[in-house]
Amino acid sequence: MYATFQRGRDLKYRFGDIAPTAAKFEELKRLYTGSRDSFNENPESGQELDAWRNKQEDFKYKYIKGLVPQDLVGKEHAPGNAWVTSDTFFSEYKDHNPTNKILSVSDNSYIIGNVASYNSRQYLGTSGKEGQGFGHCLVIPQKRIYNIVDPAATANDCFIIWDMHCHFIDFWINNDGREKLLGSAI
Repeated sequence: MYATFQRGRDLKYRFGDIAPTAAKFEELKRLYTGSRDSFNENPESGQELDAWRNKQEDFKYKYIKGLVPQDLVGKEHAPGNAWVTSDTFFSEYKDHNPTNKILSVSDNSYIIGNVASYNSRQYLGTSGKEGQGFGHCLVIPQKRIYNIVDPAATANDCFIIWDMHCHFIDFWINNDGREKLLGSAI
């Protein structure tokens, strides 16, 4: 079976090459719905998500993970631009990083080569090389979306997730994605 996507160009690939098995899909679905339901059942996590989305710097975050470490808050990551409490390494990516770190742009997402994949800031208390390969590439939303438990991620029938998926396929197959990714690590 082949799937075709319209995103500037037609992409054709065997659906079986990217689709999880039915059992794996059900396992992933259970993990997602369990995480989402647990997050949504806690009223404080929803309040915290709203505070994060509104960039409330005086909020004491307890449930949202992945914020920049406190020792980076207040330090400049670009001239005149310092990390703040509600930042993550990937939210507002374009504001926190040089544009040459963005390998591809769509209307809704960026593809980046994570050249810091061995950066010990990401692996506090470890050696810093936990499971990251040399060609680590990420597709991230341009909008401030926390993760899959964020209702913005699943709005409009998961449009942002589908768009990010199509963006990656287009980048990898039709553009010089592989070369751009390897070039970003140099």
